[in-house]
Amino acid sequence: MSLHCATLIEVPLDIFGAFIIIFRTPNTMKSVKWPMLNLHFWSSLYDISISLLTTPYMVFPALAGVPNGVLKWMGVGTAFQAHSAASLLALVATATLTVFENRFHILTAGKTVWSRHRIAVFSVAYPFMATFLLPFTLNTPDQKTALEITFRVSQQLPSIL
Repeated sequence: MSLHCATLIEVPLDIFGAFIIIFRTPNTMKSVKWPMLNLHFWSSLYDISISLLTTPYMVFPALAGVPNGVLKWMGVGTAFQAHSAASLLALVATATLTVFENRFHILTAGKTVWSRHRIAVFSVAYPFMATFLLPFTLNTPDQKTALEITFRVSQQLPSIL
């Protein structure tokens, strides 16, 4: 429940942050405006995914988890929720790399070999990061057997599992 309450605080702050980036970025920072907005977008989407949409409940020591968010109430499968949250985290990492790469490109004035290939690399990186976990998601092993083993190992698991 605390993550759902955090959503009430973070969504207005995310909207305000996007407003500041779009409309209040000084001209001296114009070169980093769009990479920064890109990072803000993916980071905000990941925050909403974790705090509202999936709300993971982790079960240790089994390194397992159960989603308890809005998507569970809507009947969305656990595998899809785990895949989307992990993919969003990978996209946040890619967007962070994009910000640093943009600064490198500006500081070197585009005089490196990398400058010719950077757009192509990031055009491949974003779709790859969104889909690289798909084979693992589609080949998820039988969950009933895994749940039985988890209950044998940890005797005091909550009834929500």
